[in-house]
Amino acid sequence: MSRADWTLSTRKDAMSGERMDVRTHKSGLVLLHIPKPGFTRAFAGFAVPYGSVHTSFEAGSVHRVPDGTAHYLEHCVFTRDEHGGLLSAMSATGAHANAYTTHTHTLYYFTATSAFEPAFRRMLGAVLHPALDRERVEAERPIILSELAMYRDEPDSRCFTGLLEGLYAVHPVRVDIGGTAETVARIAAEDLQAVHSAFYGPSRLTVAIVGDLDAEALLPSIEDALEGMPDSPAGRALAVDEPPLVASARTEIRMDVGMPSFLIGIKDPSAGRGTPQSPRELAVRRRAGRLLFETLLGSTSLVFDGLYAEGLLTDSFGFHYLCEPDFAFLAAGGESPEPERAAEELLKRLRGAFSAGLDARAFDTQRKAAAGSFLRGLDSIEGCGMSALHAVLAGIDLFDYPEIYDSMDLESAAEWMRFVLDEDLDSVSIVLPAGGT
Repeated sequence: MSRADWTLSTRKDAMSGERMDVRTHKSGLVLLHIPKPGFTRAFAGFAVPYGSVHTSFEAGSVHRVPDGTAHYLEHCVFTRDEHGGLLSAMSATGAHANAYTTHTHTLYYFTATSAFEPAFRRMLGAVLHPALDRERVEAERPIILSELAMYRDEPDSRCFTGLLEGLYAVHPVRVDIGGTAETVARIAAEDLQAVHSAFYGPSRLTVAIVGDLDAEALLPSIEDALEGMPDSPAGRALAVDEPPLVASARTEIRMDVGMPSFLIGIKDPSAGRGTPQSPRELAVRRRAGRLLFETLLGSTSLVFDGLYAEGLLTDSFGFHYLCEPDFAFLAAGGESPEPERAAEELLKRLRGAFSAGLDARAFDTQRKAAAGSFLRGLDSIEGCGMSALHAVLAGIDLFDYPEIYDSMDLESAAEWMRFVLDEDLDSVSIVLPAGGT
């Protein structure tokens, strides 16, 4: 091993005192190390910038893979052998491991109190060198189909997918992260190999370790895993030409449920159109939007309080503003005895509160609370590691977040979120009891 193959830079957060060492290998692999002296638990995470929406991409040539390919590949990585899979192998070292796939990325991670290095080598090897032969791929298919069938029986999952189908006409975000039974049946070993070559190569992989660890001692394991890996072209997701307006205003689903539920969605048409935003600008917009909607819809807001008092909302109510480079939307809802009326009133009162003028003091309170929550999260081994990886996936740095919170202002947030006033941009998804009228 040659230290000349690595470059080292260090960042320190003035407020928390936390330090992050960033080691970059000549292959492009990035190792983030956040030291936690005296901690008995340690964390490692492996972030891949490939998610469910990246079904069309370029890597030397153009590839189109079926919906659900990202999730399928996660399964193949995590259960890569006939002896119980990666999960069992990691458990044998005393590590607690997991993985998940989102619309935009895939992340593998574990925590351990001992035998960290063997667990690290095992997971890194699984991510970089998964078994993607036809036999392995076929063995995983019935497991994934069974998982999809389970989600089809979950009202929350069906309601959310129905909302995305209403909001988006062509963008892959409208399809469940796991795909459908039809698309999963079409996924071949060649699809998974193409994705792995384009997005799981060293130049796209970010690894984060947090704890009382010697990062230098892990470098030989990383170089061993990189030995002989081909220089594959890095994948680039292809843009999708999504219309600005919603695909449909209403989606109704009938299921065996005791209480109806609903979600309202408002599509943010700025995503993917106009002047591309820098990762930093997008991060500010994403955080500012979430704080603004916390002010408008949170548990202390007049909108929630009024609808809850009238019995239209329950404690299941929740909301989220998702903002990515080429898709963004607000979703809000939950169980309700009168879902149609609840959706109508929620949209009306949200727009009324927005138009009436936003409370600058409430927004500032939310901003300070979020900044404080971020700093407290750095005390958590897993929370700190996850935040570091999410920052890299967003194109920023972990210690950019304090500055991002400081730079937020209500006027800009309100201007960015003005899309909520456009009635042509909303859609409603409703789950009703089967057999009802």
